[in-house]
Amino acid sequence: MLFGVCASILPGFGPRGVGEIARGLKALGFDYVELPVMNLMELEDRQFSELVEQPLKESGLPCPRMNSFLPAFQRLTGPEARLDEAMAFARLAFARAERLGARVIVFGSGGARNRPLGFPREQGFVQLADFLRNIAPLAAGHGISLAVEHLNRLESNLINSYREACALAEAAGQDNVGPLLDSYHLGLSNEPLSHVTACGRPPLHAHTARTLGRGMPCPGDEEDYGLLLRTLRAAGYDGTLSIEGYARADWREEAALALRTLRAAL
Repeated sequence: MLFGVCASILPGFGPRGVGEIARGLKALGFDYVELPVMNLMELEDRQFSELVEQPLKESGLPCPRMNSFLPAFQRLTGPEARLDEAMAFARLAFARAERLGARVIVFGSGGARNRPLGFPREQGFVQLADFLRNIAPLAAGHGISLAVEHLNRLESNLINSYREACALAEAAGQDNVGPLLDSYHLGLSNEPLSHVTACGRPPLHAHTARTLGRGMPCPGDEEDYGLLLRTLRAAGYDGTLSIEGYARADWREEAALALRTLRAAL
């Protein structure tokens, strides 16, 4: 199992700090960094190259996974869905992600996918499946797969369980679309880990954090990271696991402890 950190959740994250964060994570012994698509898309191409692409390359830390795909204004569900705009955004996003070496992009994007008040859940599901079916070939052209993230009900009103993430990936019907397992959202939703093995296919990627307060893993917290890792392996998965937990301003000590905690759980 390879361990990384979702950089966007670190204190004060911004594109100008990508190089410093990557160097810090590498020094702590992490295997990779997970960067947010949405924040990096706000940069002009020269800025993207100078602030992100080059510093990341110089750090020596890879970025095989990315998250925070679509901004909230890129509506994907409801009568005012703006799928053509989202497709155009995705084309550029995939090109930039490929430049960073990304191979999986997490499709959470709760703001973009949330269905409007009163809009049928089933119809919103169909719209998301159609969107994924249409963008999957574009992603594949850049060597990228899409991992559908289940979000708790405080963040999204569609795809709130791992089972639903698997169902959406299945409905999309594309080889490069699959589920993401997020133990934090699983815990908030009181969904059992057994659903991970019952799905019948391994996840494409995984996230974890302490459920209480969404903190970084640490010894003695209420999570069973050993069970999480055993369950992932039982499901046929031994890939990447990103920490997506909040930390204090000086995050390095907490990140180092979280890495030791997860490696000990192996």
